[in-house]
Amino acid sequence: MPPNTSAQMPITRPRIAFDTLLWIRVLVDEKYTSIPHPPTAKHTSARGYQRTTASTTTVPTKTLPRKARISLKFNLTFSSTQRYCCVVVPVTVNLNGVWNVLPPGVHDATLDEIQERFATSEKRRKLFDGFRRAVVALVKAGCRTIYLDGSFITDKPVPGDFDVCWDPAGVDAAKLDPVFLDFSMRRKRQKEMFGGEFFPSGAKANATAAFLDFFQTDKHTGRAKGIIKLQL
Repeated sequence: MPPNTSAQMPITRPRIAFDTLLWIRVLVDEKYTSIPHPPTAKHTSARGYQRTTASTTTVPTKTLPRKARISLKFNLTFSSTQRYCCVVVPVTVNLNGVWNVLPPGVHDATLDEIQERFATSEKRRKLFDGFRRAVVALVKAGCRTIYLDGSFITDKPVPGDFDVCWDPAGVDAAKLDPVFLDFSMRRKRQKEMFGGEFFPSGAKANATAAFLDFFQTDKHTGRAKGIIKLQL
């Protein structure tokens, strides 16, 4: 409920996001006890997200109690912290390589979706556990985008490991575990700690390609393949 005001006194409020109704301007003739909620509408985007909005509305005085005759105009802004989106990791394809791989492209997925799709055996569950711990460590340092590659996201029955490149944008070097920058002995410490290998996404994998691009080429056939993007 908006605050009590004297007659004809405009009130402005700062923006309050996340499931909070925002009263922009209220003109009150008399004190009142209740206000009917304005009509809302749900909108669904092409990706399945839903949002609820309420438009600028003038409430007729006849809809209010007799002792609360008021004329008010308000603008409501509603922002939800929840997004509803159905994302499915695509089916692997045959590129005439050793194992089926993801189709070309960068495919969005959540940790839960990665776990459900690929952590299907004892070895795979162990690898996923290491990957999840690494994600937690990177997030603590400020990382918000991680790309997942390696035999873990192929049809290989017993994958050897996973490969990750992480976006350094927003990462605080003081909070980053040094192991993520330790590439000695073929990333031995990384593998011992997490079970996989980690590289900054923009670092050079070879003379021509950064790791983000390098990961999207099948090493057995040289053809384009897919990787997974985890947005945090």
